[in-house]
Amino acid sequence: MSDNSADIEKRWEAASSAYESGNFELAIRAFTELYDEGIECCATEIGLVYESMGNSQAAIEWYQKGTYALDAESFIGLANLYVRGKGVDPSLEYAKEILSVCVRTCKDKVEHRVELLLGDIYSLENDEQRAKDCYNRSYSLGNLIALKRLVCMDKKNGNYLKFFLRKISLFFKVYSLLRRDLRDMRIREF
Repeated sequence: MSDNSADIEKRWEAASSAYESGNFELAIRAFTELYDEGIECCATEIGLVYESMGNSQAAIEWYQKGTYALDAESFIGLANLYVRGKGVDPSLEYAKEILSVCVRTCKDKVEHRVELLLGDIYSLENDEQRAKDCYNRSYSLGNLIALKRLVCMDKKNGNYLKFFLRKISLFFKVYSLLRRDLRDMRIREF
């Protein structure tokens, strides 16, 4: 690793720590310096910080900059603001359009998150079949949150057998992930 990349990584970690500790001004300043030096993915981080501060307008501005750099997280953040109507008029159609562009143009593998958000949008539109299809695709790509949403849909619709089967499936999935993580931790200790 070159000195420059080590310096960038150190500064990125410092900015992230500032964000996690709630020092948003320091995080914005640090990420903005990195952005000004050509690290374009910082636009998304700045958008996240502004969103956490409740400044949706600034978040939108920075997420848009991130979309120009084809950062998938910026597309998802921007679409999410349109779904929730934060800083913009709510528009589920525009949010779907943003996610469509994300899938077509971004190299990041975020389809599981895009499908989850699309499922939420279809659920808000009361198109339960399309919502289920999206949640199923998201779950098949490894997103456990999608399984939780399917469980909730089954319970809401009175499909108690499916509800309990999916609930049991979710439990075993999480349990197996936890066991694998614990095993990995023990292996690293030796």
